[in-house]
Amino acid sequence: MTDAEAGSSPPLWWTGRGAAMFSGDANEAMRFARFEDAERARAWLVERGISRGCKSTERLWPKP
Repeated sequence: MTDAEAGSSPPLWWTGRGAAMFSGDANEAMRFARFEDAERARAWLVERGISRGCKSTERLWPKP
């Protein structure tokens, strides 16, 4: 996942619907299979000056 503005309140996540599209709903967050892919998307956002506070995060989801 690519989180916007570390420590923002409420937390925001990049939706992938556009460069500047962030949402407070984690269900709308763009998810990546690999951390490297999230890092590449984060770098793309930073290059365009969209959000310099973005960070890529790894999540461990519990098994159902």
